Amino acid sequence: MKAWWAVLESNQRPQSYQDSRKRAATRQTASVLISPTVADAFSRFLHSSSHRSAYTVTTLTERVGPFVDYLTGHGVQDALGITRDQVEAFLRAIAQGRHGKPLAPSTVYDFTKSVKAFCNYIADNLAPDDWRNPVRKLPCKPPQTVIRPLSQAQVTALLALSDQHSPIPLLRARNKAMLYLLLDGALRIGELLNARRADLNAEEMLRVLGKGAKEREAALSDETLGVVRAYLAQRTDASPCLIATERGRQMNYDGVKSLFQRWKSAGGEAFTGVRLSPHTLRHTSATMRRTAGMSEGDLQTFLGHATPAMTRHYSAFALAKAANVAARRTSPVGLFSGANPG
Repeated sequence: MKAWWAVLESNQRPQSYQDSRKRAATRQTASVLISPTVADAFSRFLHSSSHRSAYTVTTLTERVGPFVDYLTGHGVQDALGITRDQVEAFLRAIAQGRHGKPLAPSTVYDFTKSVKAFCNYIADNLAPDDWRNPVRKLPCKPPQTVIRPLSQAQVTALLALSDQHSPIPLLRARNKAMLYLLLDGALRIGELLNARRADLNAEEMLRVLGKGAKEREAALSDETLGVVRAYLAQRTDASPCLIATERGRQMNYDGVKSLFQRWKSAGGEAFTGVRLSPHTLRHTSATMRRTAGMSEGDLQTFLGHATPAMTRHYSAFALAKAANVAARRTSPVGLFSGANPG
């Protein structure tokens, strides 16, 4: 008996109506032979062609892995046996968080989006056409995003802390280059960690692979290029990675996250009210550029956003900041500063 994944492996993207019908028939045959287990479906989902970034795979593992564990714990082994009730029960349970502290709405949204992606993958690739997709029309509206970028003083403090708390010159140069690239290139952390030396071209651009395996080029300032080249000049390893560990190995997200946590702890009250992370530097870069007058369209292209929806959050921040400046300038309180109260 031919295994279900062997049947599906030979499938190609349908090129015509006839191909589409053949693909549907193959999926029907596969479901009759051997239905995919939840674990098998999860493995195929993680390693599908659309998930090329190691960071994306890690994130999906953290978001969908608990759902797989939940299903297994409730006796669900067949991927085609997932129901809407189980999906909703898991999301309610995960929203409770730990130690009595509920998850933030944005985190619940991330779990919901990832579970939907997993079930949709099953529906599109592993299930027969008549399978009842448990996440069909499942509400998944992103919460209102509040942008909290770093101030200029906080960026300066971060650069100083990274310099002070780097034990050797090589790591001091590496951390400085990393921060400059994150801020100047407005890079996602996965884009930075996957960047190679060869991706830094002669046109002062860094070629990166963004979400959905979309390639783009990020323009870098002369100052950033100088910082990066100074770091590369100190390295003696043969690693192709643009940013590497002391031994020349590729850095991972946990290592970078640990550095940011260390800097925030050392900074004390300098970072009160903000989340210090690599993505905060991306937010900071975007808001500073939008506030400085970069058009929304240009910013969307530079950030690699597929739609203008997220870019509009930076526009809203810039408008709110400009409105507050104007409100302060036109405050009527000054008209009565000499009057006696009451």
